[in-house]
Amino acid sequence: MTRKGLLNRKISGAVPAKQTFDENKFEKDEQKSEELGSKQTKKTLNFANQKVSIKVGKDVKADLETIKITEKVKYDYETIQLLVDSYKNSLSPENKKKYNIIHDTFAKY
Repeated sequence: MTRKGLLNRKISGAVPAKQTFDENKFEKDEQKSEELGSKQTKKTLNFANQKVSIKVGKDVKADLETIKITEKVKYDYETIQLLVDSYKNSLSPENKKKYNIIHDTFAKY
């Protein structure tokens, strides 16, 4: 059962607002969202070391654990950084230049 004229009904004129616009409240809401946005970026910056995960084999994991224990390091990423630093220190000057060029290209991504 349909009502006659239901689809043909037209509203003439402006529809009255149910709520009034408060400019002060709008500005306060913008400030709150900006504050929250800056807090969220701080949180993401604090966890920049957890952006990427890698999978390694059991033997590599065992090596990492051994290095962690001997060097008294708590996290895997610290152990990997320790190994990378050791590698960079052992490079020749020519290979250091190559390393830096390649590193800069990957650091952009």
